[in-house]
Amino acid sequence: MSNDTVKTYRAAVITASDKGSEGQREDVSGSVLKEILEANGYKIVSYCVLPDDKDQLAGEMRRLADNDLCDIILTTGGTGFSPRYYAGGHIIRRRPPGTRYQRSNALLQYDDHQTGYA
Repeated sequence: MSNDTVKTYRAAVITASDKGSEGQREDVSGSVLKEILEANGYKIVSYCVLPDDKDQLAGEMRRLADNDLCDIILTTGGTGFSPRYYAGGHIIRRRPPGTRYQRSNALLQYDDHQTGYA
């Protein structure tokens, strides 16, 4: 890759939502993630709304990763804490080093005036 070439990263967005997967609720968070990614130069290669089912969510993540279909997988959803709540963090066995700290540091840039949370 030459210095003039900019790599386009491939992103997958998975929303975990029982109601969303049944068409009973609009997937706002997944749509927003896609917009943010696209605005920052990512190519959305996969987007889906799946039920809060650990096996289905893990299977889709595994399919995307094992077949080298994307460079990053973002998960959203799981707004309730039902027994079926399995957002991505409950499935992933290994995390890249430092990601927990990067996420925490990114959240620190927002104060209660911006988010509405203290």
